Amino acid sequence: VEYELMGRFSDAAKLQEKFDLTKNAGLITYLKIALLYEIDQNFKQRDRILKKMVQKIKRDKSLDSSYENLVFTTLDQAGLINNDILLLPWSIDRKISLANRLSVTTPDKNNISLVTKGSVYTGSTWAINVLKKAQKLYKLQAQTKFYGRYSKTLFKRRLQRMTKFSNLSKKYLEGSNSETRIYLLDLLAKAYEGLSTELLETPLPEGLTEDILIQVKSNLKTMATPYKTVASDYRRLLGEEVGKLSNTEKDIILQNLEMDSLDYTGFIKQEVFSVSLSSDIDYSGMSPLKEKLKNSPNQLETLVAMKDYFKLNNNDRMAAYFTGRITNLEDSNE
Repeated sequence: VEYELMGRFSDAAKLQEKFDLTKNAGLITYLKIALLYEIDQNFKQRDRILKKMVQKIKRDKSLDSSYENLVFTTLDQAGLINNDILLLPWSIDRKISLANRLSVTTPDKNNISLVTKGSVYTGSTWAINVLKKAQKLYKLQAQTKFYGRYSKTLFKRRLQRMTKFSNLSKKYLEGSNSETRIYLLDLLAKAYEGLSTELLETPLPEGLTEDILIQVKSNLKTMATPYKTVASDYRRLLGEEVGKLSNTEKDIILQNLEMDSLDYTGFIKQEVFSVSLSSDIDYSGMSPLKEKLKNSPNQLETLVAMKDYFKLNNNDRMAAYFTGRITNLEDSNE
């Protein structure tokens, strides 16, 4: 305790590790020891303790929700977030959020599977995966022509493939973000517009009488009308969705749609994840403060300066340690 009060944080960490880091030690003990090493810029030892903590969590197969945010933030600021960390027993929201981040930064089969298996938007990886599946089925139905000798069978196959594409796209519509929903609606509209147009442009055999020709064209128009109506409905929904966007977003989306592309995945912008590593902090200003603490362990002014130092460097976690010491000191002086 004296080493810790005097600002000899690594020495304090070594002693606490020796006497407190027992088999039954709780997460807070691991976090505290790692923090003491961290304040002293002893990152190698910090990481060693944190890796031990990760193994403990895996063995216990549980992570107290009250510590989850602190555990995640500590690992994140230590630069220890990776696909192995995803296997920890995080809450569902944290696991999906983390999987989405990893699917962008270090994609692998597990994190991609985790963020794409549901029907609700989880991030750019989910959107790209959904659009790839929808585009694949769209192209399959569009390539199924129904002219010629087996037109009836081929048309039935076209409708089956259209239904499969439509069902998949509609499955994701409600849970999508606006951009992905707009691209799905555009695909749906194009699919039904295409079918309607192909029906109206069906090649007719030569030699038909004028009466039969008129009747056949009328029948084709009757067949095409429902698909044209469905296409119009999807165009209306698309317009309504675009209308919800900000002007800047609207301009970008409309520009993308004007390209008349059948590959929308290139329009999806992947998230940028930035992490403020505690090792990137300039610790030079801490040296004189630690000297002051060594000579006067209970000097409130020094502890406040240390807290403010880490606050200034946007590390609330490390600042909180000194806030706790300040509180304890003030309580003991009452």
